[in-house]
Amino acid sequence: MKIKKTHVLIEIEILTFGFISDRNELRNMDGEILNETIGVEAGFWGKKMVPLRFVWNGKRYEIKRVTMNFERSDGEKKYRCFAVDTGGMIAELRLDKEELVWKLGFAEAV
Repeated sequence: MKIKKTHVLIEIEILTFGFISDRNELRNMDGEILNETIGVEAGFWGKKMVPLRFVWNGKRYEIKRVTMNFERSDGEKKYRCFAVDTGGMIAELRLDKEELVWKLGFAEAV
């Protein structure tokens, strides 16, 4: 019996999305206001969007793993949310689906 090896090449198209707005005050789980501007770099795996890295407080964070993704709404606003693990911090990144603006829901060192 012969085993045939196949290789699959997956291309990820990298796009850089907008920065968060400080119009809405976001707070972390300790109640601290998160009004820092962040940039998020995301790619696409087929039709699925995947955040790859983000910049917060002047530091670039590589996302090691997306632990969850889900929809959230705040009144009329609808967000695509990603719970991410950087290896030293967990965070929730929110993409405003209408304005295509990223927001930081919370960040906590682990």
